Amino acid sequence: MDRRKVAVIARREYAAMVRTKSFVVSVVLMPALMAGSIWIQTVLAERGATEDKKIVVFDRSGELADDLAVAAAARNQAVDAAAEGEDRADFVVAVDDPAELDDARRLELSESIRQGDLAAFVEIGPGVVDPAKGDAQIAYHAESLAFSDLRRWFEGSARQAVTRHRLLAAGLDDAAIAAGLAPVDFDGRGLYEREEDGSLTVADKTSALVAELAPFGILMLLFISVMMTAQPALQAVIEEKQQRIAEVLLGSVAPTDLMLGKLLGYVGVSLTLVCVYLGLALTAASHYGYLSILPPALIAWMLAFVALAVLLYGSVFVAVGAAVSDLKESQNLVLPLMIVMMAPLFVWTQVIAEPLGSMATILSLIPLMTPLLMPMRLAVSSAIPLWQPLAGLVLTFACALVVITAAGRIFRIGILSHGRPPRIGELLRWALRGE
Repeated sequence: MDRRKVAVIARREYAAMVRTKSFVVSVVLMPALMAGSIWIQTVLAERGATEDKKIVVFDRSGELADDLAVAAAARNQAVDAAAEGEDRADFVVAVDDPAELDDARRLELSESIRQGDLAAFVEIGPGVVDPAKGDAQIAYHAESLAFSDLRRWFEGSARQAVTRHRLLAAGLDDAAIAAGLAPVDFDGRGLYEREEDGSLTVADKTSALVAELAPFGILMLLFISVMMTAQPALQAVIEEKQQRIAEVLLGSVAPTDLMLGKLLGYVGVSLTLVCVYLGLALTAASHYGYLSILPPALIAWMLAFVALAVLLYGSVFVAVGAAVSDLKESQNLVLPLMIVMMAPLFVWTQVIAEPLGSMATILSLIPLMTPLLMPMRLAVSSAIPLWQPLAGLVLTFACALVVITAAGRIFRIGILSHGRPPRIGELLRWALRGE
């Protein structure tokens, strides 16, 4: 291996990718889109709808309608007070006679909802308070149940009203019920640690934020950084092959050195992406007082694993690019790899739920999943033994060496071949035998 030539190729590939307009736009556009989407959702949530939402209630129990009307009035008053003079939508509870509710009436109400004159109608069974009286179900009818503030409010208010009447029937008064149902302040914190001076300290409240937001953010950051590097690498190799540029380069450099130089250049590009986004994340975390979310050790592990991920997956993308003649032919070969790369996205919730569990440990030590899952586990818990990320690093590096060796054989043969794309069996023969 000629190190000088590899370094020259790596610098060329790095410069060629980071100087493109698409790279600059993607680096700037992604954080801007994320920040913009959060800002827009915040503004819309603050303004909300200004049209009143009317809900018709048919109460066969005869006990909940008045409580729901009172709850709606209290909710409207609280919202108006918080709005500071801005016009906000009120929830209006209209009580109707359940004896008049038949199929014709149900269809009429449904048409009113479709026309926008009504938000929802509700059928309360006679046994919601006393199941011995019959049907104990509450049926809520609306055009859409997704992200509905009205549905969530009504469901919570109905549950409170049912609980209140059941406790009243059991002999308690309103004062005792209010005391018994008073909310309890739940404060999620981390584990205790002993400081050097012998005192005990407990992790601050940011541990809850770490447990919920940071792991997924880290997972997506690593996944995006690999994808934004691997896919352009595939396209670049195909273009060089189509335009016969690769043949010119191979006149002065060995195929293995050419592929390795490309990979190292792509590693640099991916690390640049991660550093840019981490810099933005650190700035935001410092501004809001959550700097402990990203300790230096975690950042170091992230950079190490993203470099290995690019070497591991990037080598396969480069080999596929060399083996095919156009981008369309590469799709069938790349699809299985994409499924493998997306596997951590399917299991991340189970991994962060029990980061010290056997399932999380095993999954994070599988080399193809380690680069994305191990940093996520480290973001959740500081109790992960050091041997696990070290073992993941070694296993992933060993796997990357094997894959790079096989990919190098495919690259050496495929980069100079044209015409019919190779079958899976041919690629395996190239990878195993180099012929």
